[in-house]
Amino acid sequence: MLHINISDDGSGINLDKLKAKAGEKAQGLDEKTALQLIFEDGLSSSDTITHRVGRGVGMGAVKGTVEELGGSIEVSSTLGEGTQFLIKLPLGKENVKETLQVIAL
Repeated sequence: MLHINISDDGSGINLDKLKAKAGEKAQGLDEKTALQLIFEDGLSSSDTITHRVGRGVGMGAVKGTVEELGGSIEVSSTLGEGTQFLIKLPLGKENVKETLQVIAL
């Protein structure tokens, strides 16, 4: 299994804002489950929508590709401190080319 850890020291994910954008489906979600909302197609916590950000397609596409390869993605975030993603990909002879293409993106 190949583990790719990506983290930043940014502002983190504002769960209250994310839950508000998600509406009713976010009610009663614990922190770990609420963080999974970032992978929902069409959901964005961004106030600004441009051709590059705020459309709610990026993270869902990443998760879809990782899962197509038989992997998984985990997210953790601390408001005011940053966000961390752990991507786990199987690395066998049958999928090494596809896995390396994803990493190159």
